[in-house]
Amino acid sequence: MALPGVGYGITLNSGDIRLIDLYALLPHDSKLVTLELKGSQLFQTLEKSAETQNPEDVSKSVGSTIQTAGMEWKADLNKTVGKRVSNVKIKGEEIKPDSWYKIATHNGMLQGLHGYNELSNGRAVEETETGIVQLAKQYMQKKKVISATKANISIKN
Repeated sequence: MALPGVGYGITLNSGDIRLIDLYALLPHDSKLVTLELKGSQLFQTLEKSAETQNPEDVSKSVGSTIQTAGMEWKADLNKTVGKRVSNVKIKGEEIKPDSWYKIATHNGMLQGLHGYNELSNGRAVEETETGIVQLAKQYMQKKKVISATKANISIKN
């Protein structure tokens, strides 16, 4: 499961993708990080994302939902803090609060970028020297054709 972060620039449309497009998509050339989080920590991270969409204090809004892959979840922004996120699933199974899950993100998120502090409380942290733009470039060159994925987040406002 991946929690790449927030603040991504553009949407990639059908057609050729240039390196400049990757830098527009991923404007922060952070380093890839993998770590393990408990289900309860994942839940808190997603709650933080819901908070950024409808904060009690508007000065705490960072303007974006955390980008996720390999998981699905729902948020109801009309509910109270701590109750907004539900149906968090990985591979179709609800996460368990005390189970550990391996995630991938980037070093900015690991350092608490945009208030995502829970990520720094993970275990088995491994930080690479490879930037995420370089990883995306290598993946795209190897894959040649990339298909869109279905949305994995449902937000009720």
